[in-house]
Amino acid sequence: MEIVQQDAISKCGHWSTMILAHLKCGQKALGLLQQMQQEGVQPDSVTFVGVLKACASMVAIGEGRCVHRDIIQSGLECDVFVGSSLVSIYAKCGSMEDAWRAFNKSFFREQCFVKEDTEPFGKCRNVYFQHGIFEIN
Repeated sequence: MEIVQQDAISKCGHWSTMILAHLKCGQKALGLLQQMQQEGVQPDSVTFVGVLKACASMVAIGEGRCVHRDIIQSGLECDVFVGSSLVSIYAKCGSMEDAWRAFNKSFFREQCFVKEDTEPFGKCRNVYFQHGIFEIN
C-alpha cells in the first residue's frame, strides 16, 4: 500500500513540476491540469497554486473559478498557500468581492484561522488598501 501511495505522490509531483514550468503559458498549464485529472492523478496544493498563478498571469477569472471549484472538492481550500493564491487571482482580475469571499472562506473558518500578522492576511489587506476598500483609522 505504501508503494502505491508513494507512486501517486510521485506522479502528482511530476505533473506539478510540468505545470510550474508553464506558468507564463497559462493555457498550457491549464491543459496539463486537465490531462493530469483525466489520468486520475489528484492535484495537490502545489499543483493548484501553480495553476492559479497561470490563471492570474492570463487574467482568466473564469478558469480561476473552475480551479477554485476543484480546490473546494479536494478539500484544500484551507491550505494557506492555496488560499493566498485564490485571493491573488481574484484581486488581479478585479473581483474584490470574490477575493474577500475566498479570504474569508480560506482563513476565517474555525479550523484554519490565520493571525493578522501572517502573509495571506497582509496580502489581502494590501489589496484592499490599493482598491480603497479599507481605510487606516
